[in-house]
Amino acid sequence: MQQPLKQREWLAGRTEYNIDSADASIVQLTSEYEPDFLLSDDRRVREIAQRLNIPIMGSGGLLIAAKSRGLISEVTSRLNQLRLRGARISERTYRDILIAAGE
Repeated sequence: MQQPLKQREWLAGRTEYNIDSADASIVQLTSEYEPDFLLSDDRRVREIAQRLNIPIMGSGGLLIAAKSRGLISEVTSRLNQLRLRGARISERTYRDILIAAGE
């Protein structure tokens, strides 16, 4: 029988990862349940997931995937909404997302 809380503690307690227990829980649950990807824009969480070979997708990637599946017609306005609501998206990343989305 799994003990999820104790399993997550190993990640939160490791100083080389330097993340709080909520972020540690997210990474640990992803490694336990193996979904298609971990959705996070947090730089530290993404770095740890990469080290643990956990596939990662950020908000931009999610928007691109939604457009490619026909769930949304364009990415630009949604990306702008994210920025207006405080998402820190660099100009380079912003351009890269729009290029990948064909906009």
